[in-house]
Amino acid sequence: MTRGWMLATVLVLLTMAAAQPPAVAADEERYVRCKRPNLVVPDMDKALAFYVGRLGFKLAGMEDSKVDPVNNYAYKAFNFDPTKAVRQATLDSSTEQRTFAITEVKGLDPKAVIRAPSLTAMVVETKRFHALRAELIADGYTVTDWRDTSDGKGGPGILEMGVLDPGGHLIVLYQYVGMVQP
Repeated sequence: MTRGWMLATVLVLLTMAAAQPPAVAADEERYVRCKRPNLVVPDMDKALAFYVGRLGFKLAGMEDSKVDPVNNYAYKAFNFDPTKAVRQATLDSSTEQRTFAITEVKGLDPKAVIRAPSLTAMVVETKRFHALRAELIADGYTVTDWRDTSDGKGGPGILEMGVLDPGGHLIVLYQYVGMVQP
């Protein structure tokens, strides 16, 4: 009987050990940081007019347009046609260097990419929500209705809207109102 209990105990302990989640690695081993999303666009000049000219990002750097599928990771990563020229730019925000990147593919047909519903969006904070909304509409961008999550009496909340950039990417713009920003 003692052997039976010992065997049962060992089986229970083995089962419990197998059911335990793996040990959590130290923070240093699990370090992760989301940095520099990349938007693929058909026209770099229009994209820069939108992101630099309208939204206020700063051009940090740009590579010349060329066909170089051997040395440019983007061809394989994004499955670009190796015969098309690619030009890349990085943009700074007012709070961070190289906030995101833009990659132009010459000859890319934006209509060939199905965008309904939008599967991704970049979220951008602004401090001039209403003025920016008016400018984007006047410029002919597709802008969604906006919403205000405050109580309408000066209480805290967020103003938010969506806009399609020249390449058809959904950009969600927001502004904190009546509250301390996190």
